[in-house]
Amino acid sequence: MRNTTKEPIAWAIASLSLPACLSFLLQNAYHVNDAYFLGQVGRDSMNGLGLFMMVSIANFGFILTLARGTQSLLARRLGADNPEGAFKALAQGLSLALRVVVPLVVLEWIFLPQILAFMGGEGATVDRATAYLQVIFLFMPFLFAGPILEFA
Repeated sequence: MRNTTKEPIAWAIASLSLPACLSFLLQNAYHVNDAYFLGQVGRDSMNGLGLFMMVSIANFGFILTLARGTQSLLARRLGADNPEGAFKALAQGLSLALRVVVPLVVLEWIFLPQILAFMGGEGATVDRATAYLQVIFLFMPFLFAGPILEFA
C-alpha cells in the first residue's frame, strides 16, 4: 500500500486526483457518445436520454453517499492499522448498499413510467427512457458496489 504521508503534499494530491479526473472525463465521454448515437436514431430517443439522465443522477446520489461513507470508514480503519475493522466496514457498506439498491430498483422498475411522466415525459419519449433505464437497472447492484469496492 502506498504511503502518501512521506511525499510532498502537492505531489500526493496531484497523483491521487488524476484517476478521479480521468474517471470524470471518461464518464462525460460516455454521455456524449450516447447523445451522438441516440441523436441519430431520433428525437424521442434523444429526449428519452434527457429523462434517463435525471433519474440516473438521482440514483448516483445514493450510490456516492453510501460509497463515500464506506470509504471514510475504511480509510479510518486502515489508518489505525486495523484491517479487521476495515473488512467489517467494507462488509457493512456492501450490505447496506444492497439493502438500499434492491428496494430502490424494484420501486423504480414498477413506477418508472409514472416517474418519467411526472418529470414531463410523454409518449414515445417515456417508452424509450423506460427501455433504457430498465436495462441499466439490471446492473444497479454492481453500479452500487463498484465505488465501494474500488477503494477497498
